[in-house]
Amino acid sequence: MRRLALFTLLISVLVLSAQSVLACGGNCGFNWNARPTTGMAPLSIFVGGETEGSGSEVRIDMGGEQLLEPAVEIYFDGSPCYGEGFHAVHQFYCPGTYTITVVDPAAPDWEPTTTTVTVLPPPRYSLSVFAENHEHEAYLATQLSTTQRQFSYSSVDWGDGTSEPFTYVPRGIYVGTPTHLYPADGEYTATVTHHYVGQYCSWEQTEAIVVKIPVPTVATNPSTWGHVKSMYR
Repeated sequence: MRRLALFTLLISVLVLSAQSVLACGGNCGFNWNARPTTGMAPLSIFVGGETEGSGSEVRIDMGGEQLLEPAVEIYFDGSPCYGEGFHAVHQFYCPGTYTITVVDPAAPDWEPTTTTVTVLPPPRYSLSVFAENHEHEAYLATQLSTTQRQFSYSSVDWGDGTSEPFTYVPRGIYVGTPTHLYPADGEYTATVTHHYVGQYCSWEQTEAIVVKIPVPTVATNPSTWGHVKSMYR
């Protein structure tokens, strides 16, 4: 009996944490909501509500990306109303505005109802240029928090005709690209791109910075041997 009570309690907690609507509230009707309605990509959206009868035919169109058949739970709260609560979760990977539509063909006076969700890109990030051992060597660095975003992979275009995918590596108090050897003195525009690759869409976020070769020693990372050497040039 204790195990059954504990199991029932756990199920109740899980359902409530999912924000599923399990009570009719006295008046029969069909209602639902989507939360949150705005946020930073990639953004997970919870859709939940209640039907005025059997909700087995409820479908949720997630902005054209996916047609969901939501999970349902039968409820009865003692009112004349009975039906089913439903809920589903979808992740929007790309920035944009999406219209979510819920349809319930089983409802007597059914009409599709919609709500709009706005997905925003992450904030822009900054880049810095640091010298390395050779006067033509440099790397790009950024804050650790920038690299903790949910992009799929990153790449760097060095501005001299070469580019490469890379994985951020620790650079003192920063994280950065691998070291690059430029062919000659001059100014180059280097760009770092974060590639977001989702199931239904893909997008990129790119930041650029001018690299002056040789790199001024004041921009050198103090944690590198290159900084020590630059003090005696």
